[in-house]
Amino acid sequence: MASNTSEMIGTPAQNMVLEVHGLHEVISFTASSSKVLVGSGANCQLRIPAASVAPTHCFLIQGPRGTAFRAVSPLTLNGQPATDGLLQTGDRLSFGDCELVVVSLAAAQ
Repeated sequence: MASNTSEMIGTPAQNMVLEVHGLHEVISFTASSSKVLVGSGANCQLRIPAASVAPTHCFLIQGPRGTAFRAVSPLTLNGQPATDGLLQTGDRLSFGDCELVVVSLAAAQ
């Protein structure tokens, strides 16, 4: 991950597709901006309506060096506690009773 998160912010370099598992149905989400707030709060672009999810749980940032995450509340990346890092297709961010699966980080056409 970049030493300074602001280095990552910019025009999305990739089309990020995510799925949220752990609810009564799978939620699919395609990012439309370079920064995505994830949580249960009304201010989140990816809103997860679960009591176990913090109002702002983490944020995702797309930039020229890839797609990164930064945790605001505790989470795991592929089963290991993490606070930030770069994401790859197939990665799983788990928090509360939910799991966020990175379905695609395909290059923008």
